[in-house]
Amino acid sequence: MSQYLTYRYRSNAALWWPVRGEDVDVQSLPHLPGKAVQLELKTTTPGAKGRHKVIVDIGQLIDYLRSDVPVYYVIPRPTWSGELKPAAHSSGVPATDIAFSRSGHKWWFAEWMIVLTAKQVAKVLSKEVAAHGSTVRGKRERLVLFTVGPRGRVTARWGTGVKPPVIYEWRDFWTRLGRCGEPDWPQVVRVPSEHVQGRMQLSRDDVRSALADAANSIDEDGRFQGELTDFVASETEGFRIMEPADEVPDPLLDSEDEEHRQIVFLDARALQN
Repeated sequence: MSQYLTYRYRSNAALWWPVRGEDVDVQSLPHLPGKAVQLELKTTTPGAKGRHKVIVDIGQLIDYLRSDVPVYYVIPRPTWSGELKPAAHSSGVPATDIAFSRSGHKWWFAEWMIVLTAKQVAKVLSKEVAAHGSTVRGKRERLVLFTVGPRGRVTARWGTGVKPPVIYEWRDFWTRLGRCGEPDWPQVVRVPSEHVQGRMQLSRDDVRSALADAANSIDEDGRFQGELTDFVASETEGFRIMEPADEVPDPLLDSEDEEHRQIVFLDARALQN
């Protein structure tokens, strides 16, 4: 994924893996207009007869929902049976090639990764979230069961008796994000303060316009001169000014659970492509 984003956005993307429990620290973002998102990268657990299940830690999910910058879940939707590495190898594709389009339609990861917001995941697992009700780790539930049938046809069973969520293909997700995404897509936007003029809220059109103008204000050395103001996507429509987050104790200090989050910051120039 890092290779894909670096190739797609070149030096206009900044990527890093946060310390456990660390949210997006806006003080650490580049001093550039742009936007930041958090990605939780999941894997599948393969089983018999072409089955793959994706497991979610409910406490972690609730923690993500409470974050000032909620998380996107990035999930594989396999088109193979069993473990990925031997399956690719048996088709003559080295595992290291899966990061690149040269591996072909079936094996290139960008063809089979999908994206959901944390709220979408919580809706699928609404009963489990309500029953658990805390950020304590260790309560794991199946989000989805993928089954690979003949000719690589994939069927999905989400949760228990729930409506399947709207999913976003990996490449389409980044195209949509460049246009500010859907109304409820979580993201932090950093815009020139001159476009804010004391306002506490900005519309999606305001943000798009401000970032388009700001892209032309970044100099040849990749620097921006001027003040920046941070906004976060609101619960409804548009963006609200980002308040300093309260310090929250790290819930993972005594846990063996792992987080696989990646922070992505795209400066304004990347969003114009």
